[in-house]
Amino acid sequence: MEASLQVLSAESIETRSEERRLELALERVRYEAEYTQRQYEAVDPCNRLVAAELEARWNTALTQVAEAEAVLVPISNPRQTLSEEERNRLLSTGLKSERGLE
Repeated sequence: MEASLQVLSAESIETRSEERRLELALERVRYEAEYTQRQYEAVDPCNRLVAAELEARWNTALTQVAEAEAVLVPISNPRQTLSEEERNRLLSTGLKSERGLE
């Protein structure tokens, strides 16, 4: 029982770490999308080749933002974790059943 609870705790820590890494990656691609948008909006409309290239970069950045958000959503909805009370109750139940005191 204790080993199972330790595994759950380790998974929870691992999930939070992965979620933070993905949040930082999302923040980075959002910044890049905003930066490419500013570049696109600042270009002279008469310079069509430059405008077309900047628009393509902006669209690529927006696609990367959508992909990063799609990856983060499932991780942001983690499995329910046990409260300290639930954990203690499971441990005591496990100890009782080991001793045959059910």
